[in-house]
Amino acid sequence: MGISIDLPKNRRKVVEGTIDLVRVGVVAGMAILVAVGTGDADTYQLAAGILVALAAVYTVIMIASHHRLSSRVSTGLDLSLTLGTVAATGAGRSILIGVLFLIVITAALRFKPQTSRLVALISSVALAAVILITPRPELSTDTRIQMVTGWAALIIFGAVLISLLAQFELDDRIDLRVARDEAASLLEADRQRRLILRSIAHDLTPPLEAIRGISRTLDDPEITLDEHARRESLQLIYEHSEFLRGFASSLKEVANAN
Repeated sequence: MGISIDLPKNRRKVVEGTIDLVRVGVVAGMAILVAVGTGDADTYQLAAGILVALAAVYTVIMIASHHRLSSRVSTGLDLSLTLGTVAATGAGRSILIGVLFLIVITAALRFKPQTSRLVALISSVALAAVILITPRPELSTDTRIQMVTGWAALIIFGAVLISLLAQFELDDRIDLRVARDEAASLLEADRQRRLILRSIAHDLTPPLEAIRGISRTLDDPEITLDEHARRESLQLIYEHSEFLRGFASSLKEVANAN
């Protein structure tokens, strides 16, 4: 996705599917506008028709293709086709200028906030160029400048507002991811703690059982041991005790380690 927000795969699919539906609606609206015709759309009706046909083909390819264009490329195509149709249907008076707001909104869904603001700035500058350059004798220079100022201000303001909302959503996703990572770390720490305790219990069981068994043997009046057997039993108790003392010392060192 190029410079897009790191969206989960399912969410990205929903976003792109929604954009496809919006694109279908926009192209249908453009086709109706050009087919019905208005005073503004009649001047360059052939050019508008060609642009709408290109937009329709592009929309079908985007929906049907398994190898989608990157968000950056598709946003550029959306913007280019929209601006061309705006120029052909009235420039500053075209009702299709509203489609630029949709492009800004979809940029906020697809990209990081700073990138969506850049898309809005590019859209505003490109629209200003369309309004100022498109041959429309009925529009005076002062009228064109007023249109440029008004539309640019609206688009940029809308982009800032939408990108702020997108930033809030992005921050929430980051906080959620951090919380998930912390929870996963706690679970892993608990798992490691359980493994360590299980290992300690496993290592302590043999010497403790040996000491217990030897002690019971030495204390049993029915069992008679000669001096050699008794000394061996006491030696085993001593060796197991030394093992436990060393084990406890090692645990203390680990516990006191930084």
